[in-house]
Amino acid sequence: TRRSSDLHRWRKNMFQDRLQKLREQHGYSVKEAAAALHLPYTTYNNYEKNTREPNGEILCRIAAFFR
Repeated sequence: TRRSSDLHRWRKNMFQDRLQKLREQHGYSVKEAAAALHLPYTTYNNYEKNTREPNGEILCRIAAFFR
């Protein structure tokens, strides 16, 4: 339904915004954050651009990194 797709889009945008803000608050460039998380630059960049979503394992790794 339209309402559930709007909610999904909102959650994706919220994750993207939060990820970028956390990275900036910690003083990392996209390239540095990707390297520290052992992710390809393009993968991490796509998370911030909202064109890709991390799986559960990667999501936990990101959460632990920015804790």
